[in-house]
Amino acid sequence: MLNVDILGIKFSSLDDDEFKKLVLSFIESNKCNTIFTPNAEMLVMANENPEFKKVLYESDLNIPDGIGIALLAKRKGRVIKRFPGIEAMEKILSLAEIYGFPIFFLGAKEEVVEKLVENVKLKYPKLLVAGFRNGYFSDEEEKKIIKMINESGAKILFVALGAPKQELFINKYKGVLKVKIAMGVGGSFDILSGVKRRAPWMFRKLGLEWFYRILQEPKRIFVRFPRLVKFLSIYTRNV
Repeated sequence: MLNVDILGIKFSSLDDDEFKKLVLSFIESNKCNTIFTPNAEMLVMANENPEFKKVLYESDLNIPDGIGIALLAKRKGRVIKRFPGIEAMEKILSLAEIYGFPIFFLGAKEEVVEKLVENVKLKYPKLLVAGFRNGYFSDEEEKKIIKMINESGAKILFVALGAPKQELFINKYKGVLKVKIAMGVGGSFDILSGVKRRAPWMFRKLGLEWFYRILQEPKRIFVRFPRLVKFLSIYTRNV
C-alpha cells in the first residue's frame, strides 16, 4: 500500500488484495472506520473549508477517486492508482456477500434507494441488507436514524448524501455508530440503481468521468466549472 500526502490529506493507493485485507481488518476492529473517496472537487472544498479538511485528514482511508488526485500525486513524484468510489463500493458489496456482513444504505431519493436495494440483491443474491433509508431528513431526525442503523445489526454503512454533507455526517456520528465501516459514496446510488449511467469505458480510461457526468446534467457545469478552475490553480501552485 502506497500512501501519499496531498495538501495535508493522506491518500492510499491499494491493489485488490490490499484493499480486501484492509476491509476485513476494519470489520474485525472495535470501532467505526471511515472510508472517503476525495476527488478534485472535494479537494477544492477542503481547501476552503477547514472543518471538511479535518474530517478527511482524520479518515481511516482516503482513496483517490479522480484523475485530478493522480495528477497532483504525479507532480510530487508519486504514482498512485485511481480507485473510483463506485468500484470500491462494489468490491465491498462482493466481500459482504461472501462473508455475510449486513449492509445499510442511507441516501438518495426513496425510489432511488429502493431500486438500488432491488438491483444489488439481484447482483449479489446472498447479500444481507440490514436496512435502508432515503437521504431526506432534518437535523432533528438524525439521532433517530442513527438508532435505526445501530438496531439493524449492519456492519457496513454506505452514505450517499453528496460531499461534504455525507463525510461530515459520518464523522459526526462515528463515535456512536455500531457499524465497522462507514463510507461516503456520493452518486453511486444513482448509478447502481440504474437512474443514471456510468461513463463508458473510454471516458473512464481517459479520466473523464467528470465530463461525462456534465454531459448527462449540463446544469452542473455552473457548479463544477468554478471548482475546476480553482483546482487548476491549486495544481499549478503545487509541485
